[in-house]
Amino acid sequence: MLVMLILILQDSIYGQSLKGESFRLFKLNVPEIKVPDDYKYYDFELKNNVGNILVNIDGEKSPMDYKQPDITSYINRIRLYNNIYYYIPDLIIKIDGFNLEHNYYVESDSKRVGSEKVTYYTAIFDVVGSLNLKLEDKTGSVLFEERIEYRKNADKIAGDEDSGPFKDKAKAISAMVKQAPYSSSNYKSYHKEVLRNLVANLSQKLNRKAVSYYYPINENLYFFKKPEKFNFDIKFLFKDLFELKSIKKYSEDYREKFQIVSTKLRGQLLAELAKITETDKSSELKKKWVLYTNLGNIEYALGNIEKAQEYLNLSRELKVYKNYHGLFDLINRK
Repeated sequence: MLVMLILILQDSIYGQSLKGESFRLFKLNVPEIKVPDDYKYYDFELKNNVGNILVNIDGEKSPMDYKQPDITSYINRIRLYNNIYYYIPDLIIKIDGFNLEHNYYVESDSKRVGSEKVTYYTAIFDVVGSLNLKLEDKTGSVLFEERIEYRKNADKIAGDEDSGPFKDKAKAISAMVKQAPYSSSNYKSYHKEVLRNLVANLSQKLNRKAVSYYYPINENLYFFKKPEKFNFDIKFLFKDLFELKSIKKYSEDYREKFQIVSTKLRGQLLAELAKITETDKSSELKKKWVLYTNLGNIEYALGNIEKAQEYLNLSRELKVYKNYHGLFDLINRK
């Protein structure tokens, strides 16, 4: 189970008497490739494509009048998290086989019109960028290699004013070729977008495969520290957790410190829970709800989903705050 980590973001209010603090979750990326811990330096080897951009019209390729772009400046933006760019590298990122291509093709859809089966064609214009990525160590061993691609759907056409939807494949392709933006300014805009996203895909793939780091996910937890309208203030317990926000998210210290802080907080919350003996009082039930919900959040953040579900069930059985669905929604997405 990947360890989830927490970063404070903002306040959020549920109802008039329940105030929670919103925390964004981070996950630890566990790389597929084991890179030695003392490998801290990396460099690039790039071979640009000196040919022309190709146009592929329904499978038939030919060179355009435009040269393949130099991608050096894009590649130089790539960074390996927790590593240092250096001319005497432990890791070599090799990139070649770059190709930018304009594609024209059709997609078909058959429908029955009366007793007749009719096929309609939609012509599509794509700009596709691709390249070969290889990661080697300083001994020459290949750690992984893969071809990376990014495709931009630039335009499409399904018919014309004269004849309506296209029923002929060749006519659809011809119409798309005529409609395509042949101006160099439009081409440059498409090419830049493809290159940016292609290199972003490369960078993400490289780091996910070979680097241990933390990345944000679209999940928030709500910790309850001082519910209003009754005397229960436990915000002092969360001091250490809040201080984690000052740690750089890619830091190797993050995981260790979160484990220490969360274990301590869990114990403190359980100690507060043990103090509650009068379970027939409304105020005591609310305290239990707060503690169960916070404990569920801690377990969820640690990746202990089954334990988080147990605390969620206990909190819902109390029927205190029926409109709160935060932890319930997160668990049920799994």
